[in-house]
Amino acid sequence: MKAWMLLAALGAALGAPAAARAGHSLPIHPVSTELGVRVIATTDQLRTALGVTAPAGALVLEVEPEGPAAKGGLKAGDVVTRVGDEAVGDAGDILDAIASRKPGSEVPVEYVRSAETQVATVTLAPARPGLLRFGRSPFQPLSAQPRMERELKDLQERFQRRLEDLDARLRQLEKRNDPPAAHL
Repeated sequence: MKAWMLLAALGAALGAPAAARAGHSLPIHPVSTELGVRVIATTDQLRTALGVTAPAGALVLEVEPEGPAAKGGLKAGDVVTRVGDEAVGDAGDILDAIASRKPGSEVPVEYVRSAETQVATVTLAPARPGLLRFGRSPFQPLSAQPRMERELKDLQERFQRRLEDLDARLRQLEKRNDPPAAHL
């Protein structure tokens, strides 16, 4: 069974109640568009320190170079407070706000930088192939990550070679312990 399938089964068992509350029939489903940012939720103290007066916000940790958010002017350190008409507090809120939009559509993104509220117009991009949403968070399954896929394949090949070596050794031991055939 592939690792992402195992994760999906685990998610179905553990995440179904959360998915139902969020209005999703399954806890894992594909993501069709993205802003090109990596964010974390903020606390009251962090928002106060950054001059954010909104009751919630998501701190931008990274902006994908040449991605939609970068082209719209967002930078690491900005605090996103709204996407479209939706208030933002974490990655799940951003995913919710863009879920029904198509790649190429424009969305206003309100953010705070240096204690000043600004609005950028961001043109949504198609999501990376294989990008999925698990509950309120995006994730890329192992099968969609080439480096990890190669490492898993290498591990599988090493394991197969070891099994074949053990099998050959076992056959040799069995031959040594067989009683000699009687010549009649």
